[in-house]
Amino acid sequence: MKKLFLTALLSAIFIGSAYAQFRFGNYPVIGMVYTATNVANKDTLLVNFNTSLANSSYTATAVTLSKCQTQKGLQCIVYTDNTTTTSIQSGNFKCVSYGGNGNPVHVPNMDSLLHIMAKSSSILTPPSTPPTNGNLADSLTAPAHCLFDVTGGGQAYGVYPGKYKHLEYGFQVDLTSKACTDDITFEIDTYNAGTTGKTASYELAVYGSTTISDANLIGSKIADFYVTGSGKKSVNLATVLGKVPGDFSNKKICIFLRTQGTSNASGIVDGLPNATSGTTHIPIAYDPTIVFDNFNFMFGSASWIVPEGVIASTIFNHNNGSPVNLGVGATDFSGGTPVPVYITDSTKIPIYLTGINRIGTIDIKEANDGGGHSSKFGFTSTGAVLKKATDGTYSQKVTYTYTPSDGTTAMDLLIPAPTSGSVNDTIQVLLTSVGVTAGMTPAVRLEITNGIRFWYNVGVIGSLYTSVPTINLKSAFVWTENKSIFVSNTTEVVYITNITGQKLKVVSPVEASKGINLNSGIYIVKTGSFVQKVLLK
Repeated sequence: MKKLFLTALLSAIFIGSAYAQFRFGNYPVIGMVYTATNVANKDTLLVNFNTSLANSSYTATAVTLSKCQTQKGLQCIVYTDNTTTTSIQSGNFKCVSYGGNGNPVHVPNMDSLLHIMAKSSSILTPPSTPPTNGNLADSLTAPAHCLFDVTGGGQAYGVYPGKYKHLEYGFQVDLTSKACTDDITFEIDTYNAGTTGKTASYELAVYGSTTISDANLIGSKIADFYVTGSGKKSVNLATVLGKVPGDFSNKKICIFLRTQGTSNASGIVDGLPNATSGTTHIPIAYDPTIVFDNFNFMFGSASWIVPEGVIASTIFNHNNGSPVNLGVGATDFSGGTPVPVYITDSTKIPIYLTGINRIGTIDIKEANDGGGHSSKFGFTSTGAVLKKATDGTYSQKVTYTYTPSDGTTAMDLLIPAPTSGSVNDTIQVLLTSVGVTAGMTPAVRLEITNGIRFWYNVGVIGSLYTSVPTINLKSAFVWTENKSIFVSNTTEVVYITNITGQKLKVVSPVEASKGINLNSGIYIVKTGSFVQKVLLK
């Protein structure tokens, strides 16, 4: 089979089960390749099953099995008849629990598999001398999950059904907070026609939830979606469902292909097992085996541009408007250099966030150690979130929902998910500090997520100002203290002039946040489009 570029999925089958899915990462044993932001900020995941492990083999006294760990998210359940929920599995060749790491076995072809299973289950070995690594449960009547070698190189995933007919393949991917930008694609083919001389038909059903019910179907179920012996089928999932890729966004996608197998002697598809020989461990006939290959998924993952360097679980200190990345696992929750706040009134502290490819909510939640609420911090019910306008100012109000603390629970600010597609955000969030006395240095820890979660610590210090600190929606925050002018929350160069326009100081944003020492007088502060007159006593 030709190996396509990238993707996605897989995961569970039991109705009502907890969700688990393929991990986004590089796992050569099972044939997964994950590439982050490789095409215009899109992430890709290819599941081609091209394992790095050698083929399984057997000798007169031993079997050598190459078990290919799935990293969760993939299973095929084989049921003992058409109605029961009782499933069956072999001893060594199993991938039946998407919540755990299953182990399909790499084999070169069907003939080799049958010989290895026979040897493993001691069919070819007297019981007095069982083979090394063998398992009596590897009976030829039992199903075997495998990565089969395919024409053209590489492997594909499929299940030899043993004597059974009722199979349910399940593939799942968690697209929560992800924008599905391109169609999900994969391939189905008949690997082995079996020995019944008949075909089996598979139904396709795709759900947008881990609650497997018709209410959560994406599109409709498609009967006879694949019929064994019909050749390779390349699937564009959204297209066959009559949907668009965006219909998969921000959902946990569950893909099922189900069959009751070939018909019985009366021509009826009843899902009942094929007959076995008198010794019960060899099926008189077995059904066709299908294989899956080249699951391909492309999506825009939510990420953060500001603060710079955010990855999952990063910890930042606000550091008086010049955020410092402390990395993952840091224990400093002080907020860094505290923001001076006016002791007789509330002060609004701007936090700047820029994210891309957001498909879900932005959640800004208080996350202090041990839980609870820091009474010195909060948000206003309106006007606390502002979007950057085309003129560079933060002047466009953003809708949000704020749940204040009741004194013990944490406060929580939610910016709703976009109504369709994904969005890029450049916003200013105004955290309010109130009731801080002189010299007090409280801090708050915020958990912020747009799909990628990080922690942001803000510390303040109560201080007596010679001028009240001013929050301006044109991005800068200016105050005076101890014969110095402080400017924070700007990414532009800061200019200080006298009232006649004569340039006195030109400093970087970092230098300005630490204070610009000047003589008493009246000055003009300019940074970007922001201009403010300041009296320094």
